[in-house]
Amino acid sequence: MSKNDVDRSSIGPKIPTALKQWDGAKLLRALWISCAVLAVAGLVFDMHPHFGYEKIPLFHALFGFAAFAVIVALGAALRFVVSRPENYYEARNGTEGAGLPEADLDIEPEAGQPEDHLRV
Repeated sequence: MSKNDVDRSSIGPKIPTALKQWDGAKLLRALWISCAVLAVAGLVFDMHPHFGYEKIPLFHALFGFAAFAVIVALGAALRFVVSRPENYYEARNGTEGAGLPEADLDIEPEAGQPEDHLRV
């Protein structure tokens, strides 16, 4: 083994074992608790604001949530702008199934085979 090769076999099994104890409910509970602790800390401690709007209680939390909501909404709207139907290119060219041999167009998938098993 050279100097650059690192034996990572001891790292692999530890990661899934460590993650098994953190199921979704525990992770969500930890997230809520940390958010509550930070919100209370923001109300209790003076943050030395530079601007007037930073004096609003929980301003940074509310601003972060609003920014997240706007990004998600823009992403949902953008999907309608950039998405195309599944057969967009075939319908546009008038060539349904173009580029595939005629024999492959009628093949039904066998049991256990994915539907995209067409031969090229």
